[in-house]
Amino acid sequence: RDLMHELYAARRSQPPPLTGVEALQVVLAMQMSDKREHTELLQSVLPVLLMGDAASTVVIEGGTHNPLAPPCEFLRDSFLPVLHRIGVSATVELDRHGFYPAGGGRLRATIQPFAAAVPLELLERGKQIGRRAVATIANLPAHVAQREAQAVKHGLHWSHDEVDEVEVQADGQGNVLQLWLRFAQICEVISVFGELRKPAPVRPPSPPAPLPLAPRTPLTQETVEGAVRQCKE
Repeated sequence: RDLMHELYAARRSQPPPLTGVEALQVVLAMQMSDKREHTELLQSVLPVLLMGDAASTVVIEGGTHNPLAPPCEFLRDSFLPVLHRIGVSATVELDRHGFYPAGGGRLRATIQPFAAAVPLELLERGKQIGRRAVATIANLPAHVAQREAQAVKHGLHWSHDEVDEVEVQADGQGNVLQLWLRFAQICEVISVFGELRKPAPVRPPSPPAPLPLAPRTPLTQETVEGAVRQCKE
């Protein structure tokens, strides 16, 4: 609602920075956009804003952390750093967490006009140079984050200094366990969200038993011709 008041105030200035049709599109997008898709909006508008004549600031309020869209940490630490290497100048900051379904989160992105493309050669992730895990909770007992942190330490054999527990302010309850794997060329961000009525693990689940190998079929002219016939059918 605060953003809509700012939008209406901007429309009263002379000349208005956006047309009435553009303002209507913003209103319709706000009514139809699911909380779980808010972070995806930034990825959608980024190519358009890169073609602008001046810097743009995008403020998105709603669900910043949910299982159906990339969280802010992925955009900030994994997605944008790769784009920086091809000449894109953009930053994103998390002002407030917003867990699904309550929402109420807020992130702010600043995008500079795209000047010139830089060739990118990314053939491998390179040597691992760091790793970190954070168990984040909002309006939940502290033992939820503690048990998740212990599961990472014991299951992955990470040290105490590599795993943190964080409690944040949010409108509703929320929980996410995130792992950062930093390599020479990229940073991988893995996020696992807590689910309602699903307890935090005391220890990581055992790996599944390996599947039995199928008997090897001898490679003969008949088997090759049979495979070709199946493809044609």
